Amino acid sequence: AARATVTYRLQSRARVTIQVVDADGAVVRRAVTNEAQKAGPKAWSWNGKVTGGTYAKPGTYRIVVSATNGTQRAAQSASVMADAFRLAASVSTAVRGKSFTLTARSAEPLSTTPVIVVREAGVDPWTITMTRASGSTWTASVTPRRHGSADSLALTVKARDDARGWNRSVLRLAFR
Repeated sequence: AARATVTYRLQSRARVTIQVVDADGAVVRRAVTNEAQKAGPKAWSWNGKVTGGTYAKPGTYRIVVSATNGTQRAAQSASVMADAFRLAASVSTAVRGKSFTLTARSAEPLSTTPVIVVREAGVDPWTITMTRASGSTWTASVTPRRHGSADSLALTVKARDDARGWNRSVLRLAFR
């Protein structure tokens, strides 16, 4: 999704902090800092931007909500993936000359059909056009070349979004 939303319920008035933390534990966005909030249901949505207004680098982040009433403190977190596409291969290790399926789910509406740029050591990169499976999900069959050297296989999925920006995500697979 283009946004990640966390919901929480306060049983009583509390001071709340909401922050987005990267995989190294660094805070990349402070949404709310020690803000007094009344009891009841609450929600906050992250649009993928870090402090300063730029988009977060692709990766896994945690949205952390903590609250205190001065005596007690509670914290909960939820992991989110920031990336243009969620990529999944039907295999964990690609085998030279054997087909597998790559599935890409777009985080936002696209204005072009996604393509995969396949890169493997010792072979010139080539492109595969994906096919819409449903809604924002696209698939393609990938068959690594029979020649070249064993290494990792890099699959870059790219397409333009409705705002004409380039979206791209990379999946690397073990390769033999």
